Amino acid sequence: MSVLGYDFGPDRILLGLFTGLTYALLAVGLVLVYRSSRFVNFAHGSIGVFGAAVLGRLVAGEGLPYWVAFPAAMAVAAGVAAAVEAGVVRRLRHRSRVIGMIATLGLSQFILVVSLLVNRQGVSGATFPARRDCPRSRSGAPRSGPRSPRC
Repeated sequence: MSVLGYDFGPDRILLGLFTGLTYALLAVGLVLVYRSSRFVNFAHGSIGVFGAAVLGRLVAGEGLPYWVAFPAAMAVAAGVAAAVEAGVVRRLRHRSRVIGMIATLGLSQFILVVSLLVNRQGVSGATFPARRDCPRSRSGAPRSGPRSPRC
């Protein structure tokens, strides 16, 4: 389908849908944390980055299958989120909003540094794991386009 010279194929619509749903899920998480603690948790996105770093390390570094490493990485990220909630957010709930925001901003930077220590090769995204059933290009990167609609 083409509208005003732009091609809107089903693959692009599906990719836009998933991207929008991801943003919506992150926004819901931020709103829930804000409503419970009354300050913005800047470590929210860094926890997801940490889970992705663990996933990359388990698949590319340790050789685990993707579908085994994915729930393990999710569990590790959930554990980090629980530790942030119990260790920082709950303790700062009745303090000034600025103190909570600054604390979670610093915690965000700490989590990002630990993510880089967990998976140093994942900085460029070149070693981010892809499913094995996805077609590959000559460079080893997953191929995108009409020949690989599932990947």
